Parts: sequence; structure tokens; C-alpha cells
Amino acid sequence: GNVMLDYRKVRKSHPKLFNNLEVYSQPSACTDSIIMTWMMEAQCQEFPSTLWPRDMLAAGSTEVVRKAAALAGQMLSGIQGGTTSLVQTTDTDMSHSFKCCMNIAKEKERDVNKTIARMNGLPEYLSCGALEIMTIVAEAHEKQVQRNDDENCVLKANRRNGWLTWRPNLDTCK
Repeated sequence: GNVMLDYRKVRKSHPKLFNNLEVYSQPSACTDSIIMTWMMEAQCQEFPSTLWPRDMLAAGSTEVVRKAAALAGQMLSGIQGGTTSLVQTTDTDMSHSFKCCMNIAKEKERDVNKTIARMNGLPEYLSCGALEIMTIVAEAHEKQVQRNDDENCVLKANRRNGWLTWRPNLDTCK
């Protein structure tokens, strides 16, 4: 079946779950140039001029993506292979915390499913369709937003990882 149709139904019935989240689907493990271009188009509506450090995936180096980035006011910055765990904010500061928030949200969803199953005399298990996945992701995302509001962790990580450092060329500056 069409997996994205399930997400469209959830978006229609539970639009709040999609606040500040975008859902994309494609059959390979990495973002392709089409989806990356769509992302850039959406991002420029909210952020008219930005710097985007990204993994050096093949899609990011295509001509169509480079043109889309220029039109979207995005300056692309590649993260050299083998260094993501050292400098990519997602890896250094966000993914572990997000996974913990996902686990907490998943357990809450599991408890809801167990209660419903018990009430209906059914076996207890976590049903993970589009609604459950979006419920879990939306809750975990909201916790991360709150964490950033409380701790300013994204700015701190980007500073520490060197993304907000300007290093002039002293040979050419006057």
C-alpha cells in the first residue's frame, strides 16, 4: 500500500502532530536530490538566508541541489567524511537526547495501547502505524524544543563545534 497515504490521513485528522515537522518518503536510505530540493524550498519560506552544514551525501553535490540552495539563500557547507561524530551538531549533542525522548514517548504510547487492549480483552502489544509514530515523534520533538529553550543547547553546540567561528585570512585582510 501507499505508506504516505496513511500519514496524509493522520495529518488531516491530527494536524497538531505535524507542527514544525515534515514527513518525506523515498525508497533508499539517503535523501535524494528531489527531496533535498523540496526541503530547501520549504526551509527558505521560514529562513530566507542560512548556512546549512550537511553530510557530504551525493544528493547535496548535484547541480539541481546547488541551484536550489542558491535560490533559497542557503550556503551549503559539507561535513567531511569521518568527522560527523566530532562536528555535526546532530551527532554531538542532539541524537542521544532525542532517542531518550523517543523512548519515553514510545513507552507512554505502549501504556495507552496496553490499557485499550486490556479494556477490549485483546493481546497487549504496541501497534505502530502512522498515528502512533507521529504521536511519538511529535512528543519527542516538543521535548527537544523545550530542552533548547531551557538550555540553548543548539547554539552552544554549534559554537563548540566551530560552526559559528569566523576565521579571517590574515594574509588578505587589511
